[in-house]
Amino acid sequence: MLLALPGAAAAHPEFNPTRSNRYVKVSLVGGGAVRVAYTVMIGELPAAAARKIADMNGDGAVDDGEAGAWANALAQSVQSGLALDVDGKRLQARWEAPVIGGLENRQVAPIPFSVDLIARLETGGGTHTVRLDDTTAIPAVGDTEVRIEEGPGAKLLAAWHAREDGKIQTRFAWTGPRRSVVEDRSIGFRFRDESAPRSRRSPVLPIGLFGVGVGAAVALYLVRRARRPARSSGG
Repeated sequence: MLLALPGAAAAHPEFNPTRSNRYVKVSLVGGGAVRVAYTVMIGELPAAAARKIADMNGDGAVDDGEAGAWANALAQSVQSGLALDVDGKRLQARWEAPVIGGLENRQVAPIPFSVDLIARLETGGGTHTVRLDDTTAIPAVGDTEVRIEEGPGAKLLAAWHAREDGKIQTRFAWTGPRRSVVEDRSIGFRFRDESAPRSRRSPVLPIGLFGVGVGAAVALYLVRRARRPARSSGG
């Protein structure tokens, strides 16, 4: 089930006791880049299973190393499952290390926690079309929400689900996993970024002109020296 709500205020991210909710925020941050914030909020029931898997030594607690290994595995799954195309070409986003929240209590128990993943996609200035398609399999997935927001110097021109329809939708929501492999949950949007820094002029031309000037001065000095009458060495 898809809920496409143009311009609607986003729901506050929250835990679902029996599910894992996924929240994705795509920000047009300007400067020739797009930022993707990917958050998985793991509710009580799936958290119990996740903590048990993370507890590799079976001591009933999830230490820093075990938590990091579990979060890194999730991050790799997201990086593989989240396709980001810019102007029809697949681009590799730059991902930061995952951040885990809610693991103050290390017990293997039904205690919720979250994982935040941040990616930066370099698009450059001008107008671009981006397609986002997330096939990441989140265990016991509940709600999925994707939002698009503008930033300084960047203007959202259109946004759509599956196929462009001439509208601007900034929030998309689904409940549960994909019903089949052919279900299209991709999102596309087009934006214009006028804040990307312009490339500086190459300093080759000024340096070249300077070199020509120095060469001409040296040549003139040699010509004048050659024209001077030679001094006699005798008395």
